[in-house]
Amino acid sequence: MTQKLVIIGAGMASGRVIEHLLDADPEAYDITLFNAEPRGNYNRIMLSPVLSGEKTYEEIVTHSEEWYAEKRVTCRFGEHVVAIDRSAKTVTGQNGPVAYDKLLIATGSAPFIIPVQGKDLPGVITYRDLDDTNAMIKAAAKGGKAVVIGGGPAGLYTAILLRKAMPHLRLRVFEQNPRGATFGFGVVFSDQALDFLKADDPEIHDTITPGMERWRNMTLNLPDGQVTLDGVGFSAVGRREFNEILTARALGLGVEIRFGQQVTSLDELDADLIVGADGLNSLVRRTHEADFAPEWDNFSNHFAWFGADRPFDTLTQSFLKTERGAFNAHHYRFTPDRSTFIVECDDATFREYGFAGMDPDQSAAICQEVFAPILQGASLIQNNSIWRQFPKLWCQRWAFGNRVILGDAAHTAHF
Repeated sequence: MTQKLVIIGAGMASGRVIEHLLDADPEAYDITLFNAEPRGNYNRIMLSPVLSGEKTYEEIVTHSEEWYAEKRVTCRFGEHVVAIDRSAKTVTGQNGPVAYDKLLIATGSAPFIIPVQGKDLPGVITYRDLDDTNAMIKAAAKGGKAVVIGGGPAGLYTAILLRKAMPHLRLRVFEQNPRGATFGFGVVFSDQALDFLKADDPEIHDTITPGMERWRNMTLNLPDGQVTLDGVGFSAVGRREFNEILTARALGLGVEIRFGQQVTSLDELDADLIVGADGLNSLVRRTHEADFAPEWDNFSNHFAWFGADRPFDTLTQSFLKTERGAFNAHHYRFTPDRSTFIVECDDATFREYGFAGMDPDQSAAICQEVFAPILQGASLIQNNSIWRQFPKLWCQRWAFGNRVILGDAAHTAHF
């Protein structure tokens, strides 16, 4: 005997239920399907490609109108359920009741906006269904103005994602240094980080990966010997090369980048959105110190960031002890003939060697002598290689009004 089955919610879960029930016995149920959205089942996971313009809604539809008609499913789409009477076994929609023998409620979750300042601003939209996606596409089509302060990897990549999501946005990046100027040497990615990059921007992924240096394990050089640790896979690229790839990609998408221009006050910016990717001394964060609520601390060790004119096989930590103190070097190759080489020591060693009173050339010479067994004839390379104590920064809030901070402006991670 055919039973009357009423299903509330036409999402992916109920869609699979209908498929399984029909596969088991096509005549077992007379199905009525309610859905508040004016459409049936589609792959909600694929809404991001619809938002970015890489797919259309039609390409992510799971069950079409023809499919429902073929399966004899009565569709009441665009209709809210207003009452359920369990005693009478009826479900009442906006257009009237329907009786059921069995009832399945698959309405999923409801989006929630956290109660932060700015949640009621125009353009703040929840992101759960096609209507939300279309609302964001419509809002983006109106244009608007956004500014990213900071032309490092975080700022440039943010600009790229903004441009892809909102092609009509007027987008400017301000970078205080000239094009091609950068500090440090290499950038390391785990294999998983590269997977994320490939999903978000296959073009950048495919541009940087052919020239990357790769290794799987990590190595510890200890005073008593060497230990190899099974790793998760790593790759590295030169910091300057990576920045140039991101710069070219952003410019190719129509992002306006102003090199050699320092922003000294947020008041000089005409923008609907201001993104602070401006590092540890962020102007955006300092302008709204109380609102972002930063918490500061400093680690006691000292470090200096060098390069080395030789490659190392893996990401390596080398620990050495001299008569005057203990050192650690964190090093890895980022080109076939160059490596990052970060020297670290505790405060007692730093004072014993007198690094505070040395110029960069003197301290580089000492570090090169200390790590001679590791460098094996290679030289240390300087690039603003001054001694620092690593700052620990964490902001309680990363957004305030139309201002957002990210990267080192919001939190420090490691060197």
